[in-house]
Amino acid sequence: MLSSLILAAALQFAADTPAAQDVTIDRAALATPAGAEAAYDQLHEAARTVCIADNAPGIWSEYRVRVCTADTMDRAIADLGAPQLVQLHAERSDTRQPVIPRLYAARD
Repeated sequence: MLSSLILAAALQFAADTPAAQDVTIDRAALATPAGAEAAYDQLHEAARTVCIADNAPGIWSEYRVRVCTADTMDRAIADLGAPQLVQLHAERSDTRQPVIPRLYAARD
């Protein structure tokens, strides 16, 4: 079964309306490590594309794109809830805290 997921930029820094991109994921393929990895890479590329579109060029733009991409990935992976994908995301992002709590902690 195929499912479609729309990625919208999680954090909105420059644009009034966040960009969005349709991503079609084969849920059956998510049960295999190779399928989960392919879907993860597809989601990451779409998230980065959306976040680049939402952030104006400038001195902080790469930082904003990284934060936006990380948060968008967190939300997309949580929405899909596929165990192989969740595990892969945990492995690839185990050295960082979730974006939003980290931003609030830095502010306080």
